[in-house]
Amino acid sequence: MLEFSEELAYRGVLMAIRKKRSGPGGARPGAGRKPILRDRVRVTFDLEREDVDALREVAGKDRASVSSVIRDAVRAFLNRRKRR
Repeated sequence: MLEFSEELAYRGVLMAIRKKRSGPGGARPGAGRKPILRDRVRVTFDLEREDVDALREVAGKDRASVSSVIRDAVRAFLNRRKRR
């Protein structure tokens, strides 16, 4: 029977001897989740706690993220401003 360290060394040798898989490997072109925003910019700002709680409640009811609720609100605000 092999000692513990000898057993680990033996397993290491076996793993090194195993044939490597052949094939393309790696990520496929076009695979993965598509980005939601094409040219995003991260913005940090402060809000009152009660406003954040209200945003979370709206997002939960709409089954959306807080970020998407804020993006929609900003877009609506900017569209209203353009019409003036």
